[in-house]
Amino acid sequence: MIWHGESLELTPTEFELLARLVAKPGCLITASDLLALIWGETMDSGKARQLLKPHISNLRAKLKKAADAPNPIQNVWGTGYLWNEGSELGPTLSEDD
Repeated sequence: MIWHGESLELTPTEFELLARLVAKPGCLITASDLLALIWGETMDSGKARQLLKPHISNLRAKLKKAADAPNPIQNVWGTGYLWNEGSELGPTLSEDD
């Protein structure tokens, strides 16, 4: 994946999370929905958030390291995440990168 001209090494889970968020900029995706979309699992939102937290944190750190810009992944407390519409929608998503 290319972000602000920098190649990022993402895990398959990080790649899937990013692809799901970027596909719907500005739209809230609940933690439960993200979990179901990526792993095909359903569970209550509290447990889903706990499972996603380290993956989102790692993804945010990688985006920050590649570009010193505001992080485009916004947390909606107690609910889920969204890709901030004000952010550059510039990542080039390709599993081959």
